[in-house]
Amino acid sequence: MSESNANRTAQFPAIERTYGQVMQVWFDIFQQLSSRTYADQMATFRGSYGFSQAHASALVLYCRGHKTSRRFENLDSYLDQHPSEKQTIVRLIFSVIMDACPDLEQVIAWNQPMVKLGKHYIFGLSVAQNHILIAPFH
Repeated sequence: MSESNANRTAQFPAIERTYGQVMQVWFDIFQQLSSRTYADQMATFRGSYGFSQAHASALVLYCRGHKTSRRFENLDSYLDQHPSEKQTIVRLIFSVIMDACPDLEQVIAWNQPMVKLGKHYIFGLSVAQNHILIAPFH
């Protein structure tokens, strides 16, 4: 799902076209599967109805209450879950990059902080329990 439209309902028109049923049919089927595990629900939509991984995921997660794929709106909301020491380091990294190149845009993409120039991602970062992973792009 694109960064610009993280709303899971954006997949619904394609689901209706591809599998030939209105969304209410799929919601009703999901209701019958609601007591099953996520893995079972995904397997049913993929195996019994031929859903792609992306379409099954959009439907199942939407029905489970996850209306969007976006978990973080900005760097602050991304960092809130991490210890203050790592927050300080990450803010310093992005500050140095943004100060050096003010034409860059800091965004959240794939639920991680990234820097991009136009449509091209230049740098990304993720925080893990024991390290900070940096990922330069070209």
